[in-house]
Amino acid sequence: MTIVGAGTATITASQAGDSNYLLATPVPQTLTVGQASQVITFAALDGKTFGDAIFSLNATSDAGLPVTYSSSNNSIATVSGSLVTIVGAGTVTITASQAGSGNHLAASDVVRSLAIAQASASVGISGLAQTYDGSPKPVTTSTTPAGLGVSVTYNGSATVPIAAGSYAVVATIDDSNHVGSNTATLVITNNLVVSGSQTLVLPNATATYQSLLNDGTLVLGAGTLHITGNATNNGVIRLTGNAVFDVSGTFTNAGVIDIINWSGTLPPGIAGSGTILDRSAIKVISTQS
Repeated sequence: MTIVGAGTATITASQAGDSNYLLATPVPQTLTVGQASQVITFAALDGKTFGDAIFSLNATSDAGLPVTYSSSNNSIATVSGSLVTIVGAGTVTITASQAGSGNHLAASDVVRSLAIAQASASVGISGLAQTYDGSPKPVTTSTTPAGLGVSVTYNGSATVPIAAGSYAVVATIDDSNHVGSNTATLVITNNLVVSGSQTLVLPNATATYQSLLNDGTLVLGAGTLHITGNATNNGVIRLTGNAVFDVSGTFTNAGVIDIINWSGTLPPGIAGSGTILDRSAIKVISTQS
């Protein structure tokens, strides 16, 4: 007897008789053939990285029946037939199943873990040399691939600095599918620069700068201007009222110092070949030779 499938069959024993014996009464018996079990073989899955290409699954059933697959999280990986498409970084489980057939019971599912690492990304940092003007001075970031979120800290704080100084900048990719960071140094200098087409009237307050380069017109009518380093005047510095103007370093005048009813004193040791124009009724103690 050869079993060719699961199910129930009636097996009948017969004897046709011969010249000495009559035909025997047939004797039927029921034969029940149960469905065979089956086992799925599904190897552990190698880790992947976000951005990797579509890949195939290779589970098999020892019954030779086709295996189907499913993903526990379609936002991380999707399955179509035996092909897996990576959608995001994270960990997902892939389940291999075989539902059985007329001759085989369903196989026990085999579950494998698939870990998908974040892809590497790079961060560019620019705008690292800025000039103090009383407003926050954030750096500019760019990413490869483009358009990723970036979080930035300055000396460990997310607060964008205002004051002059040097700040340790850390720019970190903020994206669920990418990882990367970069470091740099932001330097905010406190240099007073007046361009050739600019007229700058300083407010009635105390201001301190590291240096002065005046190619335009700088007007001091009140308040105090301290230059802790060197000052160069190629344009016009107009001094009026009770303004205080002092330079700790070298003061080079190649332009015009225009004095109108000013009660102050010029910084000593003025260098250069510029002009000092005294239009005030108050005598200026220090003059340029």
